Amino acid sequence: EESSAPSRPRLYLVQAAACDPIARASRDGADEVTPLTDPGETVAYSIANPDPPSGTRALAAARETGGAVVSVPDEEILDAKDLLATEAGFAVEPSSATALAGIRTLSESGAIGSEEHAVAVLTGRGFGVAEGQPEQAGVETVALADVRDRLREIV
Repeated sequence: EESSAPSRPRLYLVQAAACDPIARASRDGADEVTPLTDPGETVAYSIANPDPPSGTRALAAARETGGAVVSVPDEEILDAKDLLATEAGFAVEPSSATALAGIRTLSESGAIGSEEHAVAVLTGRGFGVAEGQPEQAGVETVALADVRDRLREIV
């Protein structure tokens, strides 16, 4: 007999490939996250932590929900940042765009199906790093009523 209780969503974590201790632990099948001694430079500098304090708990949470941990290269992060700005009207910093880059990677791999819903938390405004006004940075304003459709177009 099937339960009428809703299922828990799968938790996916996304890190920048240059500094991805949780994703490395996941790929290696490790139970604990070990600090990186060789982190690289990344455009997603605000999430580049070679020794995340809750890394092992985050890894466990992703596994317990049937999710996963992935890492994405800077080129994909910047592409996602551009897509969010030009197609959906969200100006975010690269660290925030990492979420969309991860969703795209997970969609391409089949981990997230085309009929499934995905939620990305976008934090960190991009206007602080854009030159001049948003219009000069190639950012289009999107009506709130159109946001859902615009986001679906870019994934």
